[in-house]
Amino acid sequence: MQCKVCDEDTVKVEEVQSSIKEPFGSKEYFTSIAEKCSNCGVDVDASPDKNIMEAHKRSQNTAVVNMIRDIKKIFKDDENLINVERALGLRPFAIINTWLDNPEKVTCSEYALLEIILLQPDIVYMVDNLERSCD
Repeated sequence: MQCKVCDEDTVKVEEVQSSIKEPFGSKEYFTSIAEKCSNCGVDVDASPDKNIMEAHKRSQNTAVVNMIRDIKKIFKDDENLINVERALGLRPFAIINTWLDNPEKVTCSEYALLEIILLQPDIVYMVDNLERSCD
């Protein structure tokens, strides 16, 4: 195979086990493909994005479950979790438990909200005490 940098036929293709881990998630492994030129030393990742994205999603799904379990510990029970949802304006109620059952359906913004609730649980109390004029 020819190098894209030095145009020499010195590229070696190797499969390498790589891993990815989301905060609060599991370490997930995937196979990456490395193209290395022995002449100029260039190392190119030629892995299909699909492999990386699937491993990332698995780790993210585990992170969702782990974050919700930790949030439940902070707020003690499901009744208090519904108060969290009410304070934050999440609808329908019990949506967080739905996310626990179907972590793959959590959007990026919902994922970020879980991180915020977990890392700064006081924000729920602050938001709950705001006076709103959304009428």
